[in-house]
Amino acid sequence: MKLAKVLFAVAVAVAALYGFIRFFVAQLGAAQRQELAGIVLTPPPGFAVDDLGSTDRAAAARALAALLLRRAGEPKLGVRFKSGGYDLLWLADRGDAAAPLLIERSAGPGGTRLETTWHGAIERRLAWAGEHGSLDAPELPPGERRNLYH
Repeated sequence: MKLAKVLFAVAVAVAALYGFIRFFVAQLGAAQRQELAGIVLTPPPGFAVDDLGSTDRAAAARALAALLLRRAGEPKLGVRFKSGGYDLLWLADRGDAAAPLLIERSAGPGGTRLETTWHGAIERRLAWAGEHGSLDAPELPPGERRNLYH
């Protein structure tokens, strides 16, 4: 009788330990499978976006400039790409000819989602970025950056 009680207690302890380990491992796996927020992966309604895969910012700027020339009749175009550990979405909104916008949505490796908006001079910014890899062109106003979750 004593042996049966000891074996039962050991079996319960092993089952509890097994359950805890499975739960812990499942939580670790769930954290690794999390995807980026939809606000970064999907452009706003009305935008036609080309996926460039992995490329640098200068090449993405040249690709967006070429896309804007090829599809001059479409006011909302963009490119999606990965560069330096970031997932990026560059959007050109020419809907208001007097105030065109260039928007960058980014998801960094740490999980921060940012949006930067530049007003006007889309072609000049893209030409600068095509050579220097940055949309912050000299003699043009800097972009307005905000965290997408605040």
